[in-house]
Amino acid sequence: MKLMQRWFPYLEYFPGPDHTVTGSLFICPNVKSRQLGNERAVTVYLPPSYSKGSRDYPTLYMMDGQNLFDVVRAH
Repeated sequence: MKLMQRWFPYLEYFPGPDHTVTGSLFICPNVKSRQLGNERAVTVYLPPSYSKGSRDYPTLYMMDGQNLFDVVRAH
């Protein structure tokens, strides 16, 4: 799938110590916004049990201005 080629494992995209990530994060950098006229990274969180089954999960969309997923990116 062509779209999935743009997603990277978060800890590979941001290597280094002191991460506070729980679960699986994937990042898609350089997502263009026509409305804002810029590019932003989109981060997707998958719970730890996501890869262990085929159940559906509810979706929650959040604007993460405080970097909730990882203390390293809060600086």
